[in-house]
Amino acid sequence: MEKVKPLQSTYGALTYTTEKGTKYALLHLIIFNIYLIAVTLMGNGLTTHHQHDFTRSLRQLLQRTDYTPRNSTISFDQVITIPDFWDYMEFMVLPLLHGVVYDESVKWQPRFINTRPTLYGRLFLNESLLLGAPRLRQIRVKGNSCHVHHAFARYYNTCMAAYSADNEFKEPFYKGTEYKTMDELNALPIRGRVHTYHSGGYVRPLSYNKDVNMGLIRHLKKIEWLNRGSRVVVLEMNMINLNLDLIIATKLIFEILPTGLINTKYNSESIYSNPIFTSSGGLIVGCAVVVYVINLYYTYVEIKKLYLKGYKHYFTKQQILIIPCIVIIYVALIYTIYLFFYVHIIDHQINAVTNHFVSLDYFILTYSLHEDAFGILLFLSWLNLLSFMDFNPVLRTLGVAMQMASADLEAFSIMFLIAFYAYGNLGFLLFGATSEHFRNFPTAFLTMLRLLVTDFDYFQLEHESQILGPIFFLTYVLLIFFVLMNMFLAAIVLSYRTATTTVGFQPSFLWYYIRKLLFRVTCGLFKAPRYPEWAAGHELNQPLDESKLEELLLIKENTEIESDLDFLLSRLDLIDNVFYRLQNNIGDIITAAINEKKMEKIEAK
Repeated sequence: MEKVKPLQSTYGALTYTTEKGTKYALLHLIIFNIYLIAVTLMGNGLTTHHQHDFTRSLRQLLQRTDYTPRNSTISFDQVITIPDFWDYMEFMVLPLLHGVVYDESVKWQPRFINTRPTLYGRLFLNESLLLGAPRLRQIRVKGNSCHVHHAFARYYNTCMAAYSADNEFKEPFYKGTEYKTMDELNALPIRGRVHTYHSGGYVRPLSYNKDVNMGLIRHLKKIEWLNRGSRVVVLEMNMINLNLDLIIATKLIFEILPTGLINTKYNSESIYSNPIFTSSGGLIVGCAVVVYVINLYYTYVEIKKLYLKGYKHYFTKQQILIIPCIVIIYVALIYTIYLFFYVHIIDHQINAVTNHFVSLDYFILTYSLHEDAFGILLFLSWLNLLSFMDFNPVLRTLGVAMQMASADLEAFSIMFLIAFYAYGNLGFLLFGATSEHFRNFPTAFLTMLRLLVTDFDYFQLEHESQILGPIFFLTYVLLIFFVLMNMFLAAIVLSYRTATTTVGFQPSFLWYYIRKLLFRVTCGLFKAPRYPEWAAGHELNQPLDESKLEELLLIKENTEIESDLDFLLSRLDLIDNVFYRLQNNIGDIITAAINEKKMEKIEAK
């Protein structure tokens, strides 16, 4: 006779309601704590305070205010027109880059790194080495790319539209500068405040010589290298601090609008030249090994659960957290292997004796994606810790309450988002032209969220519109804050009350099992444990055994069935009363009709 394999549907379940389940859950809790500590150390090791300090200090340096020979001030944030841009380049950027001047014929050799070849280069503030000379890059649009009414033809010979891929000017050369694609420059799209520019553009490299750069900037200004057709110009420079082995890539973006004004945007990112070995290198590598090994074990557990439970019963709400963690760790492992080879390519470019700009866009992008993935991994891992807290009655009650309220919360979310979308559009249309908080729809949507936490200036809104402003604010507060938020709290409270009764039938064996282990290990020095006590309204604080637990579960099921039957019987009683009243009413109607006919016959006689 063929032996039938039983379905182990409870495999992998973390529960403390039985002694066997408690033993399994406690073992997994210990493993998960080791995994969680290792993942946390890995995530915190990816970013150090040196990166923040380096980036912040360089930003303050490039955005500070300085004086021009004309006794006027200039700074990055004050660049509003094209002449302001040339003044900023001539009187701020070039003096900053060439604050320390060296003879071009002198070869600089770092004394504390003997493996690197001799470099032609320039030091930035005596501490950081520029990775290739900085470069200017601009993206232009075609002439006559928009329509001009004939009445204004005498004022404008040509019309320059806003940037788009169809309107972009892509001739091979423009005023001595060659057009390059993004692939040729090994660069990523430029993200400005208004547009994202998916193009390389016309590149003008600078040099390490101060006089050459000064002459180049003045020449570009004289020939009007930037004019009405320019839509964005970017100053790019990369440097490495050899004291910390820290690379910083900086882009100063000047977005030239069709109106002739300029929007500025500062973009700077810093990473280690070898992110695997940071200041805590050895510890990070050890934690990575621990995480990868435990992740292999979790992969085996999840595959076995999938095999035993099947696809239909495997994908539950708990798996929403664990499956992304497993996938992210495997992706991180692949990235680490890829980075091991890619870093050698970057090191070769950094150590090459060349003045060419070293593009680090893809290197920084992959590292940023790796950091973001690890941030999500840390978030989900700490949330997974809640699944081991089932032994605590309060946390168990909250978990059951959230599961019960999930359907109500989904309906609430739909209604909440519809109201948010409506008010976001209304605010954008009413105040978008004048208010910074409603300048576009995403900003308006975030403003609606800020208003819920009182991070909002009401008087500025009233200043924009003395009638529509207060009406918009008051109706939003009344509908969203007082109505919808109270509906949300009501759904949670009702589910919590129901969950309190349900959780009472699930005693915890955690402390019983721990005391039992201590009793065995200490050979009886600790007091022998007793079974958990159940306090759910029946036989209060009575000791439990295995048979009693089964009895209590049956009592719980019977109690629920009885409550449903009572509810059904009450409904039947109501229906019976309705039919009884209907019968009496019909009898009264028939009697009244007979009496009316008798009266009509009497009157007819």
